[in-house]
Amino acid sequence: MDEVHRANGKPAGGSDAPQSFGALRDLIIERRERLPKRLMQIADFALAQPQEIAFRTVADIAGLAAVQPSALVRFAQTLGYQGFSDFQEVFRAHARNQWPDYGSRLEALRALSADGAISDPGDLFGGFVEASIVSL
Repeated sequence: MDEVHRANGKPAGGSDAPQSFGALRDLIIERRERLPKRLMQIADFALAQPQEIAFRTVADIAGLAAVQPSALVRFAQTLGYQGFSDFQEVFRAHARNQWPDYGSRLEALRALSADGAISDPGDLFGGFVEASIVSL
């Protein structure tokens, strides 16, 4: 039996893959100890560095996690995803929900400025710079 089947008892690519980050995190934690060494290494990296998983390429992530790119695909399939991009999309959705978008932050600054909470133009400029940095 190969690593994909051995880790969860199901063929890769099943439809039971978690669609929320919380459910995915729980599944990774639950299965971590039963994973082969390289997949356990990826599990640890994914839990410690979710932003890296969300926004980097497979090659970049593989380099950071010190594994082969194919191991990332196997890991995703072990958890029930068709491929790595389906797995990565859960991380991306989670990251998008962590911060208000750039427009929302700018609108909040405008409201503070209109209410007089930010009266110094330097403070307002600093707020715009901060909103831009966070967006990046």
